[in-house]
Amino acid sequence: MKKLPKTRYALLFLAAVISITACTQSNISIGTITPSPESRIKPQGEDLRDVQAKIKATAQALEDAALRIIPQPTVQPSPTSTPISTPTVIPSEQTIPTATSTPQTSISELVEMLQPSIVQIKTSIGIGAGFIIDENGLILTNAQILGGQINAEVTMNNGLKLSGKVIGSDKTAGIGLLVVNGYQLPALDIETSGEPKIGDSIFALGYNTTTTNQPTEKEGFLQAKQVEAFGSNTGLESNLILSETYSGGPLFNRSGQVIGVNIIGIVSKTGSSFASPINTVSSFVTSLQKGQMAQPFESKKYPLILDLPVEWRLHELGANYLFLRDTNSTATMTIKMISVAPNISTEQFALAQTNYTQAISSSNANKLLSTDSLSRSTTTISEIQTWSSKKTWNNPILDFSEAGTDYFFVLEGTGYTISTRSELSESNVAMSDFNKIINDATIKKAISATPTITVPPTAPKVNYGPKMGLIRHEQNNNAHDLFLSQTDIRNTVIEANLTPPHALFDPAIGWSTGITFRYSGIKENHTLVIGNIPNQGPMWYHYAWDEKTQTQKLIRSKTSEHIQTSYGSSNHILLISLNKTGWLFINKRFIDTLDLSGLQNSGDTGIIGAFFDGHKYIDASTEFNDFTVRSLQSKYEQQEGTIPHTQDGKIDSFVPNIVLTNALVQADFSSPFDPREGRWSPGFLVRNTDLEHYHSFGIRSNGYWFHEYKIGSDETQVRSYGYSPWIKKNNHVLGIFLEEKAWLFVNGEYVTRLNLVGSLDAGQITLFVNYFKGHGKPNHTTYYEDFEIWSIGNE
Repeated sequence: MKKLPKTRYALLFLAAVISITACTQSNISIGTITPSPESRIKPQGEDLRDVQAKIKATAQALEDAALRIIPQPTVQPSPTSTPISTPTVIPSEQTIPTATSTPQTSISELVEMLQPSIVQIKTSIGIGAGFIIDENGLILTNAQILGGQINAEVTMNNGLKLSGKVIGSDKTAGIGLLVVNGYQLPALDIETSGEPKIGDSIFALGYNTTTTNQPTEKEGFLQAKQVEAFGSNTGLESNLILSETYSGGPLFNRSGQVIGVNIIGIVSKTGSSFASPINTVSSFVTSLQKGQMAQPFESKKYPLILDLPVEWRLHELGANYLFLRDTNSTATMTIKMISVAPNISTEQFALAQTNYTQAISSSNANKLLSTDSLSRSTTTISEIQTWSSKKTWNNPILDFSEAGTDYFFVLEGTGYTISTRSELSESNVAMSDFNKIINDATIKKAISATPTITVPPTAPKVNYGPKMGLIRHEQNNNAHDLFLSQTDIRNTVIEANLTPPHALFDPAIGWSTGITFRYSGIKENHTLVIGNIPNQGPMWYHYAWDEKTQTQKLIRSKTSEHIQTSYGSSNHILLISLNKTGWLFINKRFIDTLDLSGLQNSGDTGIIGAFFDGHKYIDASTEFNDFTVRSLQSKYEQQEGTIPHTQDGKIDSFVPNIVLTNALVQADFSSPFDPREGRWSPGFLVRNTDLEHYHSFGIRSNGYWFHEYKIGSDETQVRSYGYSPWIKKNNHVLGIFLEEKAWLFVNGEYVTRLNLVGSLDAGQITLFVNYFKGHGKPNHTTYYEDFEIWSIGNE
């Protein structure tokens, strides 16, 4: 008997199993037959035989099928045989690889990737952070840091210092935009972060100190969304505690996407920090980038009309300072306009504006590679002949080069400087746009280019100015380069914006400029100097003539972080002199009190171009703007007086019937009792109109100062208040109020700056001794002395 392969036995066994299963499902068991209803009709033996027959038949069928599947020896087919179809092979299920989850990037790795996009920003207001949002140099930051400035110093992650131009800010959203010369900079995306959720992990990048270039991170979580945190805008509240140097920096989610701009200075009751959501910010950024959309652009102050290509935007940084940029490239153009002497020619103006010395033209950021000689140009603007000079720069740290041309011309007392700049590889394309803008520019010659100064009725009258101009550095002159106002005043309020002529952020380059006052000659005067001094940094100096030594004597000098030293920046100086005392303010910040006792005669007031030796540069000039001189005139003086405590619900006061808008007021107050025995609150009302509108400022017996603004009979705003250690039982209180700003001094010490935004109408000046209800004591009187009122200007 032929043996079957083992496979056939296996198939027979499988057939048996299948048959048994079938029998089981038919209520039939092998070995023992379970009786069914039909068993009463048919004998059980017959059923068993039937089952066995079925099993045998099934096994045979499976065996036949197995013989067809199992390979057999090849047999030559018979012509009459019918081919058997090959069974269709069912494809096996493909194995789908399991997706492996990518591990989340660590915070330290994210910080390393994001750090190059974070910058440090310095203005006269303070130091904060920002971040690059466009590879051509657009930077987003906090509006609070910029504070209305035109220029800012930007320090990159690698320590490189660049000059930034502020092209716009929106205080509602709390953001500001500035731009630096850059090419292929590492920019952050502000469009794809999505909506953050409460509880999300977050981190901020900024600066722990003002001396490091490397931003550091702080980690936390988003704990709330505060409605109307910034005006009508929602704020993101986190548990982060951030210093001011983080202000303007980005807030990230755990994926490294920007979700907000940190707004330091606005904190919750728990001390946590706020950020302006990037989804809100992005729309403001788009709006700020648009600049002046009206085409053509027409200057309100100068006879200049510009028609720009579609991709270009214009930003009016000041009435005499325009910044234009191409949104699709690095191409930029600046236009500056200043008043010049009537007899100055275009060639003289161009020489004064151009600086060729290596010490001045080189800087940490850009190296001047080449420059063409200043010459008469073939380019004309509204048929006006220009002078020009082409230049090429290289930035070795950022690894790119730039090319540009400066154009100069003078028309009817105004000097125009047009400067173009673009990355070297884009310069040919950019030149086409530059030429179009210049060729399409219009100068309306029929209108005088010298601006007419309109003084509003409420503005203070001045003795001189405002004036603008240039002080050329004279190399063959051993004396100071000086511009005098031809005034003769002893007590003055002097203001000016001073701009040195060169790249100020290079510590190897020194500059100095300033104001001289009570000037009766080179020897007899007071001189206030600010400068960038090599190895010392920004400094201010006060010199005065010393009769004993017959020399200029240094009275006082200090460093000051409020002096702007970035490229192209200017510094606003406010100097107030009254008898033996002066007060110095730089860029709206109080700096120090000056001792003027050495020289108290009246004299002229002027601007100094370069004060120290070595600070005069060939073909350079110092620019000044808004130079004004106002006199301080005595309007009222009372040696002593008394005011009884009435306790009638009204302010205990004295009104000398002096009506002014701007003034200096001061008095000495002697309290009749110790603060532990009762309360008192002396001070002044200014711009007081029938007790319905006024500003009040003064001091309280608990050591606090206050400033309130009364709008009407039923509304009084608390503008500001705070504690001062200088407040004693007997106090000298001095207030200087000038237009929308004021300053409070107590016992000779500076206390605070006050915000006088509101009514600028002239009003009564009132001295009071008990401002608040419940202050004072019955049958008591407050004694005051040396009550003085000085007007500012010719009011």
